[in-house]
Amino acid sequence: MNDQEGFEHVQLVDGRYASIGYVSQGGAGGKDMFLLISDEGGWFMLGQTQGGPDDDFGRSLLRMDGGYLMCGISFSYGAGSSDVFLVRTNEVGFTDSDQVLTNFDPISVQEFAGPVAYKSIYPNPSDGAFTIKADRPITHVRVLDGLGRVAAEAHSTTGDNAFRFDLRSGTYTVVWTDRSGAMTRSPLIIQGP
Repeated sequence: MNDQEGFEHVQLVDGRYASIGYVSQGGAGGKDMFLLISDEGGWFMLGQTQGGPDDDFGRSLLRMDGGYLMCGISFSYGAGSSDVFLVRTNEVGFTDSDQVLTNFDPISVQEFAGPVAYKSIYPNPSDGAFTIKADRPITHVRVLDGLGRVAAEAHSTTGDNAFRFDLRSGTYTVVWTDRSGAMTRSPLIIQGP
């Protein structure tokens, strides 16, 4: 059975149509992302599949200089059961390489099992000096910016809960580890003078 579905259709400047979706036959396995180009009358001109051994779906399509940018969902690649699948192609749906980058993460934010403790930091907003209310002595503090990058960090051998960092005004996430190894996080707003 050839199962197929289109999710987005774009009329091109020359009158042709480009569609993005999936097809279950003719690809690498399972359902594969499918780029379909048809003429002004809707007649098939070309089609290309992208995907791996499991199901991969195309959901969104953007016409770019020299080709297409396709976005969808992949069950073949990535870190979990489903991940974002982004493919850039040329005019006829081919990629520059068959290699799939599975670790690309432009907004890298480490996930923690610990609770989010909204009232654990004071003062908040802060000028960069703050104290963490914690049940156990703190061994490590990391301050992450809005993109998940480490803006500042400190190790504490004394278990002190008071910290001072020279940070720009903005919103941050403070992540700390106590002596038991438990991690906790809390938002922090820094306001400059």
